[in-house]
Amino acid sequence: MESEGYKHQSSHVGHIAFVILAFIIGGVIGYAVGQDWELAKNTEDNAAVSDVASTSKSTATSTSTSAASTSTTTADPTAGWKTYTNSTYGFSFKYPSSWTGSNSGNNSDGVVFSWTADDQDGMFNGLALTVSTKSIDSLSLSSVATKTQSTVGGLTWTVVNYPASETEHTPNSVSYLTTKNGKTYVLNNQIVSGDSNATKATLDNIISTFQFTN
Repeated sequence: MESEGYKHQSSHVGHIAFVILAFIIGGVIGYAVGQDWELAKNTEDNAAVSDVASTSKSTATSTSTSAASTSTTTADPTAGWKTYTNSTYGFSFKYPSSWTGSNSGNNSDGVVFSWTADDQDGMFNGLALTVSTKSIDSLSLSSVATKTQSTVGGLTWTVVNYPASETEHTPNSVSYLTTKNGKTYVLNNQIVSGDSNATKATLDNIISTFQFTN
């Protein structure tokens, strides 16, 4: 009887140990699964944050690029200007819509066309264009003028600047000269009064639109 009691007690203890062991194993497995789930959740959250940051950076870059593009866009200074075309000598250009012209005449260098604009003093500033059969070097340019080369609108121009001490030409004026088919085309601003820099700027804009039509 003592032996059977001892066996029964041992069996009971074994069952209890098995249950405890099962709980321990279950807890370990549950903990491991929980850790895997937490790691997956953190990875997903980090990916979402990364996506949001990337989208925000992309949007900011796009906005910055768009703003930069807008800020660098400048208005066309010749917008609304008139266009003059001369089929005889094969050229065209734009000039301010408030100017009147063109009057034509002749001088020792060739045929001259002119455009004028009233200023506030009732004087006239404007543009003169001479078409000559002479070469640039043989034209009557001032000995005190300075010459440089410039490419504008795909054309090569000789730029002649007349100093304030000029007596043969208009002081502080400038001339642009280019050649085509044996002819020399001379454009220069006519300064009677007012801001010479403003009239030079207008001439620069006119030159940027000048083109040969044949």
